[in-house]
Amino acid sequence: MQLWRLAVVVTTLFVAASAWSQADGTSQWTLHNDSDEDVLVSFYERGAGDERQQGALEAGKTQTYKLSCKAGQRICYGAVVADEYDAWFDAQESPDEELEDGIPEPEGWGVRLGKDQCTDCCAKCGSAPRTVNLRN
Repeated sequence: MQLWRLAVVVTTLFVAASAWSQADGTSQWTLHNDSDEDVLVSFYERGAGDERQQGALEAGKTQTYKLSCKAGQRICYGAVVADEYDAWFDAQESPDEELEDGIPEPEGWGVRLGKDQCTDCCAKCGSAPRTVNLRN
């Protein structure tokens, strides 16, 4: 039993070290939430679709995100108005027609909700830090 646990720990450390060693660069983004609403922010590796980091950004606040990435990867951001997203998501999960008809898709910026077309929302890993103003 102890040998099995040791094997799991060694395997986990190897996988973590391999993933970490692939990250040889950084992508830095500073987001200013100039909208009147709190927003949810996510970062994605272009083409992979996996979220790398996510969090909330309050109205009127600024946050800098420093992401580890592989040199040359394209990192994209996406943000949606938090309250609108919560209501929209709840409506998608509910078969209640009354909710579905009255809930529009949330306001957002960058890559979001399956929309992969955006203007100036991606940057190559290792490029100069980016600054984005989110305004409604």
